[in-house]
Amino acid sequence: MEEDPYKILGIKPGASEEEIKKAYKTLAKKYHPDLNAGNKEAEEKFKKINQAYRELTNRGGQSSQNVGPDYSNVHFEDFADFFNFGGFEDIFRGFGFGEETGNDLRVDVNLTLDELIKGGSKKIEITRNVLCRTCGGTGAAEKHTCPKCKGTGRVRSTTRGFGSLFVTMARCDMCSGKGYIIDKACQVCGGSGFVKRKEEISIPIPRGISDNEYIVLSDKGDQNRQGLSGDLQVVFHILKDKYFKVEGKNLRTTLHVDIRDLLEGKLIEIDTPAGKEEIDLKDSRGKPIVIKGRGLFDRNGRRGDLIVDLAIEIPGKVGRRELSELDKLLGNRVDPFISES
Repeated sequence: MEEDPYKILGIKPGASEEEIKKAYKTLAKKYHPDLNAGNKEAEEKFKKINQAYRELTNRGGQSSQNVGPDYSNVHFEDFADFFNFGGFEDIFRGFGFGEETGNDLRVDVNLTLDELIKGGSKKIEITRNVLCRTCGGTGAAEKHTCPKCKGTGRVRSTTRGFGSLFVTMARCDMCSGKGYIIDKACQVCGGSGFVKRKEEISIPIPRGISDNEYIVLSDKGDQNRQGLSGDLQVVFHILKDKYFKVEGKNLRTTLHVDIRDLLEGKLIEIDTPAGKEEIDLKDSRGKPIVIKGRGLFDRNGRRGDLIVDLAIEIPGKVGRRELSELDKLLGNRVDPFISES
């Protein structure tokens, strides 16, 4: 049974063309192969999303007459061709979205365990393309209207096939869709219309974020010629800690203690990413010590535990005399045995 394209895109039947485009763009970003390398499930989902979009744009969405470009003749020889567009910006430009927003950007951010547990926010520096203020993004110090598209940046073509009339709008090849021809380039941006700008921004550290997961910040990507910005994808990487290992939402470490401290049942204070914690050695009995609620948070605000394994340090030289004294102190030896964990 053929899947409902509306259901695939997560929209209601009869959705408008704008709603279809918006749903498509959101899902295509999420399941794009560049972000899901080796994930066959995401690849199949990506195929279905594109098929559903082509199907609905062929139908014309809610209206029986399409307003704007008709994508009914857009096709690909095979799915691999679709991957060779070069990134987010080329994907959406291939379907006519290139003028909606600027290019999306990606930044990788390293987090320490301290930052992960405390949460809050972190300041980072990004570099993005913004409109040149000198030329207003035109790239021109002097220019004239394109004679081919009359300043629209688009040219229309009409073809007949199977008894139907197909009208398509394409980017003007004479002016590359700008609507004008540059006579003299802007000296500041060199004719591109854009300059690179460094910005310091504050990014939130979501509670429960894991290694290689990401968030999307709207309007922090490159600008387009209309001044609309793409998105910024922030990918988090959890740095390996010197003392604490991440196990799901639990943290694990090893505490080295002198056998005499263990026998005395000493109270020891240690530093952890969650602050100082007291370890009561008389409660260990040879098993790991579990400190409840001192691990990592999950997305629901629940917190894991801190698990402390004990490594018993024994003096380097223990002779027969010392062992004899220990036997007197500890009593009869316990034979080795195994049990369930």
